[in-house]
Amino acid sequence: MEERGVGVDHATLNRWVIRYSPAIAVKTKSQKRETNKSWRMD
Repeated sequence: MEERGVGVDHATLNRWVIRYSPAIAVKTKSQKRETNKSWRMD
């Protein structure tokens, strides 16, 4: 933000994280590919 000339307080960033991280987590979890159950190469 500073590169664009916008001054943002650390408390503001913290509020954004608290507000938007649950929505980002839901979105990324829905797009996550399924993995194998075994860690070994069969």
